[in-house]
Amino acid sequence: MRGNGYETRDGKSPIQLRIYIGSDRIALGNTCYSIERKMWNAKSLRVSGRSVESRFINNQLDNIETDLRAIYRRLEFSDELSVERIKSEYLKVDQPKDTVLHYYDEFIKLRQEEVGNGLSAASIQKYKVVRRHFGEYLKSKHLRNDIKFSELNYTIINGSPEKACGLRINLCQSEQEEFLINNAS
Repeated sequence: MRGNGYETRDGKSPIQLRIYIGSDRIALGNTCYSIERKMWNAKSLRVSGRSVESRFINNQLDNIETDLRAIYRRLEFSDELSVERIKSEYLKVDQPKDTVLHYYDEFIKLRQEEVGNGLSAASIQKYKVVRRHFGEYLKSKHLRNDIKFSELNYTIINGSPEKACGLRINLCQSEQEEFLINNAS
């Protein structure tokens, strides 16, 4: 892991997520965390300090590392081991969508079949407005097109990270972290 040279408007630098197996390398995408560049410890690949924010981000990095190592261990002795395979499993590319807006779209389709049988067209229109508003909220406040059910939390629902944990962590799609998996692990 390493702090990226890029800085956001608030002076924080994104953390990038990459994996390495031998000489193969691939970027995995975003962790949604950014820190001040001076807080990054390149040797330990973690955020320096004992603040609540530092401990929270380090805990999240540990969780990501654990997930990636579990995928690596499962594929370690198979012919399928590659950085691309680890990436697709970690990002759940091959699995069905378990996102809020995806399921809400399916819900609207099912409810449209009930129009005239106890459900009005105005109700469907209201469902669509709610869907559009939530989609716009995700884009404007969290810079995302959709969100997994597992990521729903107090911050997403109520829109206030300060109320959730007493600190503000910049959750942004452009924030990334870098992660190293050695073949010798």
